[in-house]
Amino acid sequence: MKFKDLFLIILFMINLTTTSFAQIQKYIFNVRYGSITKQAKMLVKQRNKYTEVIWTNGNNEKQISNFMGKTKLLNTKYFNPEGKEILSVIYDYNNEKINISGMKNSVLPLKGETFESASLFYLFSYIYPTTSKGINFNLLQSKNNRMVKMYLKQIGTETIDIGGEKIQAFKYEMGLKNFLASMFWPHKYYYWYSTDDRKFLKYQGMGPDGKNIETIELIYYSEKD
Repeated sequence: MKFKDLFLIILFMINLTTTSFAQIQKYIFNVRYGSITKQAKMLVKQRNKYTEVIWTNGNNEKQISNFMGKTKLLNTKYFNPEGKEILSVIYDYNNEKINISGMKNSVLPLKGETFESASLFYLFSYIYPTTSKGINFNLLQSKNNRMVKMYLKQIGTETIDIGGEKIQAFKYEMGLKNFLASMFWPHKYYYWYSTDDRKFLKYQGMGPDGKNIETIELIYYSEKD
C-alpha cells in the first residue's frame, strides 16, 4: 500500500473519532431462518463526505463498513460475538487491489463495482437499476476469500405489510451473473425498498445451508440529525 493511501485512511479514521455524525439512521429487523427467529440491527451514520454502516446479525457478529460519500467503500472490518476483530478488508483504488487480513490473508483484484455482502442492504438504497435491464457488480465474500459476479434488476412494485402497515415497495431480484455457475446455484435473492424514500424494508433468499429460506424484515426505524 502506498504511503498516500495509508495517510488518507488514517486521516479518515481520525475524522470519524473526532467529529459527531450529522445524521444517524437506526434499523432493527426480525430475521427468520427455518424455525429460528432472531434480531439484526443496522446503523447508518453520515457526516459530511463520509458514511459508516454497522451491521449486527442475530448472532451478535458485527460488520463495519466505511464509505467515501455514500457508496465508495474504503474499508470493512468483521468482529466476532465477543467484539474481537477477525478480518480487515481495505480497498486500494490506486493500485486496484483489495487487501484482506486476519482469519484470511490475501490480495484480490479491484475492478468495477465491488461490494461486501452485508453492505448490500444499505447500498441498494443508492445503487440500483431504474429499469428491468439491471446492473452488474462483483460481490466480495471476504470470509470465503472469493468474489462472484452478480446482477440486480427491478422486477416491479408491490404493496407489502411491514409491522401492520401497508407500504408500496420496489422489488429487486439478485442472482449469479454467470450462466454456468447459476446452474449449480440457481437460487435468487429479493430485496424490497419503499418507493417514497428508498428505505430498506425486506430481504428474502436461500440461506447458506441451501435448504432454508432466510427472511429479513424491518420492525423498527428511526433517524435523527
